[in-house]
Amino acid sequence: MRTHVLVGEIAVGDRVHVIPIVLRVRKRTSTKRKALAKPEARERHLVSTEIAPFTLPAATPVFGIPVTIGSIDSNDWLRALGIQVRHGQHWFVEIALGIDDEPLGQLWSGATDTRFQVYIYPQEWGFLFSHRSRTSWIRVADRAYVHGRDDYDLVGSAPPLREIAAFARGLEQRHRVQFRRDHALVRSNLYDIDERVRGWVGQL
Repeated sequence: MRTHVLVGEIAVGDRVHVIPIVLRVRKRTSTKRKALAKPEARERHLVSTEIAPFTLPAATPVFGIPVTIGSIDSNDWLRALGIQVRHGQHWFVEIALGIDDEPLGQLWSGATDTRFQVYIYPQEWGFLFSHRSRTSWIRVADRAYVHGRDDYDLVGSAPPLREIAAFARGLEQRHRVQFRRDHALVRSNLYDIDERVRGWVGQL
């Protein structure tokens, strides 16, 4: 199969985004197609055991990322921070904020801990808020939708990723908590981005 890559534009509101347009042409052949191994799901580690697990494929086909509100937000976030990735690269950035005066760990309990977490992937992004044994987990792809639970009824007020800072501050005010941005936990498979991501976290 031959792959031809063109460049196109898509308008979302008053913003225009440049995106790759992929045309795949399959050549006829007499050989049998080899079976493709199905990639195993990879579980994320910033998830409490009391909350529905969040799994994504271990790899995304090259140029196979759907163009959705969520994927555009994720791409714009990368560009705003000056982070470059290869087309089709499977990357992730996960950020967790707590309220305790100590560095966060990956393991936590949805029954006792207060957390605000942001998950950013090529095809979507999402956020989780857990406080007083109640949790809301919202994912944004072609739309915002509930992943498992939405005890705080946040799906209707899910903001664009570029406005997540104001959203986080609103949660702090309503629930009288203060997220310790200086103790944020940042996980990613992208190289040398920790300083830029922590700078962004400091502005949340």
